[in-house]
Amino acid sequence: PNCVTFNELIGATIRTNHDGVWALVNEMRSCGVSPNQVTCCILLKNIQPNSRSSDVEKTFAVVNALEDMDEVLLSSAYEACIRVGRF
Repeated sequence: PNCVTFNELIGATIRTNHDGVWALVNEMRSCGVSPNQVTCCILLKNIQPNSRSSDVEKTFAVVNALEDMDEVLLSSAYEACIRVGRF
């Protein structure tokens, strides 16, 4: 599998199984595939005011691990912070 495959799986799983998402992110890494900006945007779009704080922390850990951030990802990160009141 490649990053596109994992991003599709994460996008399909994220709405119903938060723990499953993190299992997929871990599986992604164990397959030698690093999360990319698309992966981060998928994770960030799911951050809502009622999100578990562990999900918020894990999401931002994935974002912070990226080497570069474009304006789309930066905007997604700001929006997620505003939604959860962390700005």
